[in-house]
Amino acid sequence: MTKNNNKSQRQLAWEWIKNHPNFTKKQLTDGVNITSSAANSMIKFLIEHKRIKQKSKRRGCIGAKYKLISIDYIQFGCGSRKGCRNTKGNRNTAKQRCWTTMRVLHAFTIGDVAAGAEVALCTASTYIRKLTQTNFLRCIQGVDKVNDNNSVARFRLVHNSGPLYPIVCNDSVYDQNLNKRHVYQATVSAKSINKNAKEKSYEQQRLA
Repeated sequence: MTKNNNKSQRQLAWEWIKNHPNFTKKQLTDGVNITSSAANSMIKFLIEHKRIKQKSKRRGCIGAKYKLISIDYIQFGCGSRKGCRNTKGNRNTAKQRCWTTMRVLHAFTIGDVAAGAEVALCTASTYIRKLTQTNFLRCIQGVDKVNDNNSVARFRLVHNSGPLYPIVCNDSVYDQNLNKRHVYQATVSAKSINKNAKEKSYEQQRLA
Protein backbone atom coordinates (compact mmCIF):
# COMPACT_ATOMS: atom_id res chain seq x y z
CA MET A 1 0.00 0.00 0.00
CA THR A 2 1.40 3.38 -1.00
CA LYS A 3 1.56 6.37 1.25
CA ASN A 4 -1.17 8.16 -0.75
CA ASN A 5 -3.57 5.24 -0.26
CA ASN A 6 -3.66 6.09 3.44
CA LYS A 7 -4.81 9.65 2.77
CA SER A 8 -8.30 10.97 2.25
CA GLN A 9 -9.40 12.82 -0.88
CA ARG A 10 -9.33 16.09 1.01
CA GLN A 11 -5.83 15.48 2.32
CA LEU A 12 -4.62 14.71 -1.21
CA ALA A 13 -6.45 17.77 -2.57
CA TRP A 14 -4.92 19.99 0.12
CA GLU A 15 -1.42 18.77 -0.70
CA TRP A 16 -2.06 19.40 -4.39
CA ILE A 17 -3.32 22.95 -3.69
CA LYS A 18 -0.26 23.76 -1.59
CA ASN A 19 1.85 22.86 -4.64
CA HIS A 20 -0.46 24.75 -7.03
CA PRO A 21 -1.36 27.99 -5.19
CA ASN A 22 -3.36 29.41 -8.13
CA PHE A 23 -5.91 27.03 -9.60
CA THR A 24 -9.39 26.46 -10.99
CA LYS A 25 -11.87 23.79 -9.99
CA LYS A 26 -11.20 21.94 -13.24
CA GLN A 27 -7.49 21.85 -12.51
CA LEU A 28 -8.20 20.53 -9.01
CA THR A 29 -10.50 17.75 -10.24
CA ASP A 30 -7.96 16.70 -12.88
CA GLY A 31 -4.97 17.00 -10.56
CA VAL A 32 -6.39 14.85 -7.76
CA ASN A 33 -8.85 12.77 -9.80
CA ILE A 34 -11.92 13.73 -7.78
CA THR A 35 -15.48 14.55 -8.78
CA SER A 36 -16.71 18.06 -9.46
CA SER A 37 -18.98 17.95 -6.40
CA ALA A 38 -16.05 16.84 -4.20
CA ALA A 39 -13.96 19.73 -5.55
CA ASN A 40 -16.81 22.18 -4.86
CA SER A 41 -17.08 20.89 -1.29
CA MET A 42 -13.33 21.15 -0.76
CA ILE A 43 -13.16 24.68 -2.15
CA LYS A 44 -16.07 25.81 0.03
CA PHE A 45 -14.47 24.23 3.09
CA LEU A 46 -11.11 25.94 2.49
CA ILE A 47 -12.72 29.32 1.86
CA GLU A 48 -14.69 29.01 5.12
CA HIS A 49 -11.47 28.22 6.99
CA LYS A 50 -9.58 31.08 5.32
CA ARG A 51 -7.04 28.89 3.54
CA ILE A 52 -7.93 30.02 0.02
CA LYS A 53 -9.87 32.88 -1.56
CA GLN A 54 -11.58 33.42 -4.89
CA LYS A 55 -9.25 35.37 -7.16
CA SER A 56 -11.57 35.88 -10.12
CA LYS A 57 -15.11 34.95 -11.13
CA ARG A 58 -16.11 32.51 -13.81
CA ARG A 59 -15.91 33.94 -17.32
CA GLY A 60 -17.67 31.93 -19.99
CA CYS A 61 -16.03 28.53 -20.22
CA ILE A 62 -13.14 29.66 -18.01
CA GLY A 63 -13.84 28.67 -14.42
CA ALA A 64 -13.35 30.82 -11.35
CA LYS A 65 -9.79 31.06 -10.13
CA TYR A 66 -8.72 30.52 -6.53
CA LYS A 67 -5.60 31.50 -4.62
CA LEU A 68 -3.90 29.88 -1.64
CA ILE A 69 -3.57 32.40 1.22
CA SER A 70 -2.58 30.23 4.19
CA ILE A 71 -0.89 26.86 4.67
CA ASP A 72 -1.68 26.66 8.40
CA TYR A 73 -2.62 23.23 9.74
CA ILE A 74 -6.21 22.25 9.06
CA GLN A 75 -8.12 19.22 10.35
CA PHE A 76 -10.11 17.21 7.81
CA GLY A 77 -11.08 14.23 9.97
CA CYS A 78 -9.69 11.48 12.20
CA GLY A 79 -8.56 8.50 10.20
CA SER A 80 -11.51 8.16 7.84
CA ARG A 81 -10.26 7.63 4.31
CA LYS A 82 -13.33 9.52 3.12
CA GLY A 83 -11.92 12.57 4.89
CA CYS A 84 -15.19 13.48 6.56
CA ARG A 85 -15.34 17.03 7.73
CA ASN A 86 -15.52 17.52 11.48
CA THR A 87 -19.20 18.14 12.15
CA LYS A 88 -20.00 20.71 14.80
CA GLY A 89 -23.27 20.72 16.63
CA ASN A 90 -23.94 16.99 17.00
CA ARG A 91 -24.76 16.98 20.69
CA ASN A 92 -25.88 13.39 21.11
CA THR A 93 -22.74 11.38 20.42
CA ALA A 94 -21.22 9.31 23.23
CA LYS A 95 -18.08 11.48 23.37
CA GLN A 96 -20.12 14.69 23.33
CA ARG A 97 -22.12 13.44 26.31
CA CYS A 98 -18.91 12.43 28.10
CA TRP A 99 -17.39 15.85 27.46
CA THR A 100 -20.51 17.67 28.64
CA THR A 101 -20.54 15.58 31.81
CA MET A 102 -16.90 16.41 32.49
CA ARG A 103 -17.58 20.14 32.05
CA VAL A 104 -20.46 19.95 34.53
CA LEU A 105 -18.65 17.89 37.17
CA HIS A 106 -15.14 19.39 36.82
CA ALA A 107 -13.73 16.54 38.96
CA PHE A 108 -14.85 12.93 38.47
CA THR A 109 -14.09 9.23 38.25
CA ILE A 110 -14.56 7.03 35.18
CA GLY A 111 -17.77 5.72 36.74
CA ASP A 112 -19.08 9.26 37.22
CA VAL A 113 -18.61 10.07 33.54
CA ALA A 114 -20.07 6.76 32.37
CA ALA A 115 -23.16 7.26 34.53
CA GLY A 116 -23.66 10.91 33.64
CA ALA A 117 -23.18 10.37 29.91
CA GLU A 118 -25.07 7.05 29.88
CA VAL A 119 -22.22 5.23 28.13
CA ALA A 120 -20.33 2.01 28.82
CA LEU A 121 -17.47 2.14 31.32
CA CYS A 122 -15.00 1.10 28.60
CA THR A 123 -16.13 4.02 26.42
CA ALA A 124 -15.61 6.54 29.23
CA SER A 125 -12.31 4.91 30.19
CA THR A 126 -10.86 5.08 26.68
CA TYR A 127 -11.93 8.68 26.16
CA ILE A 128 -10.56 9.77 29.54
CA ARG A 129 -7.24 8.08 28.74
CA LYS A 130 -6.93 10.00 25.47
CA LEU A 131 -7.82 13.31 27.08
CA THR A 132 -5.36 12.70 29.91
CA GLN A 133 -2.59 11.99 27.40
CA THR A 134 -3.24 15.36 25.75
CA ASN A 135 -3.54 17.40 28.97
CA PHE A 136 -7.26 18.10 28.77
CA LEU A 137 -7.54 16.15 32.05
CA ARG A 138 -5.27 15.54 35.03
CA CYS A 139 -5.33 12.66 37.50
CA ILE A 140 -5.67 14.26 40.94
CA GLN A 141 -6.30 11.33 43.26
CA GLY A 142 -5.52 7.63 43.24
CA VAL A 143 -3.53 5.63 40.74
CA ASP A 144 -4.04 6.66 37.14
CA LYS A 145 -5.15 3.30 35.76
CA VAL A 146 -7.48 4.51 33.04
CA ASN A 147 -7.18 1.13 31.31
CA ASP A 148 -8.96 -0.30 34.33
CA ASN A 149 -12.71 0.30 34.01
CA ASN A 150 -13.10 -0.15 37.77
CA SER A 151 -10.46 2.46 38.61
CA VAL A 152 -11.41 4.80 41.45
CA ALA A 153 -8.89 7.43 40.35
CA ARG A 154 -10.29 10.95 40.16
CA PHE A 155 -9.63 13.32 37.30
CA ARG A 156 -9.99 17.07 36.90
CA LEU A 157 -10.84 18.95 33.74
CA VAL A 158 -7.99 21.43 33.25
CA HIS A 159 -8.47 22.46 29.63
CA ASN A 160 -12.12 23.43 29.20
CA SER A 161 -11.93 25.02 25.76
CA GLY A 162 -15.65 25.10 25.01
CA PRO A 163 -18.83 23.09 24.50
CA LEU A 164 -17.75 20.96 21.52
CA TYR A 165 -16.11 17.67 22.43
CA PRO A 166 -12.42 16.99 21.57
CA ILE A 167 -12.13 14.53 18.67
CA VAL A 168 -9.80 11.55 19.15
CA CYS A 169 -7.43 11.01 16.21
CA ASN A 170 -4.66 8.49 15.60
CA ASP A 171 -1.79 10.73 16.72
CA SER A 172 -3.56 13.55 18.52
CA VAL A 173 -6.80 14.97 19.89
CA TYR A 174 -8.43 17.74 17.86
CA ASP A 175 -9.99 20.66 19.73
CA GLN A 176 -13.02 21.74 17.70
CA ASN A 177 -13.47 24.90 19.75
CA LEU A 178 -10.00 26.30 19.09
CA ASN A 179 -9.29 24.54 15.77
CA LYS A 180 -6.14 23.10 17.32
CA ARG A 181 -4.71 19.64 17.77
CA HIS A 182 -2.95 18.28 20.86
CA VAL A 183 -0.35 15.55 20.34
CA TYR A 184 -0.36 12.61 22.76
CA GLN A 185 2.09 12.76 25.66
CA ALA A 186 3.03 10.27 28.35
CA THR A 187 0.54 10.39 31.19
CA VAL A 188 1.65 11.05 34.76
CA SER A 189 -0.36 9.49 37.56
CA ALA A 190 -1.37 11.24 40.75
CA LYS A 191 0.60 8.60 42.61
CA SER A 192 3.76 9.55 40.70
CA ILE A 193 3.10 13.24 41.32
CA ASN A 194 2.67 12.66 45.07
CA LYS A 195 5.82 10.53 45.17
CA ASN A 196 7.87 13.21 43.44
CA ALA A 197 6.48 15.88 45.78
CA LYS A 198 7.41 13.83 48.85
CA GLU A 199 10.93 13.21 47.52
CA LYS A 200 11.36 16.93 46.85
CA SER A 201 10.11 17.81 50.35
CA TYR A 202 12.46 15.26 51.93
CA GLU A 203 15.39 16.70 49.98
CA GLN A 204 14.54 20.24 51.07
CA GLN A 205 14.34 19.15 54.74
CA ARG A 206 17.68 17.35 54.44
CA LEU A 207 19.37 20.43 53.02
CA ALA A 208 17.80 22.81 55.58
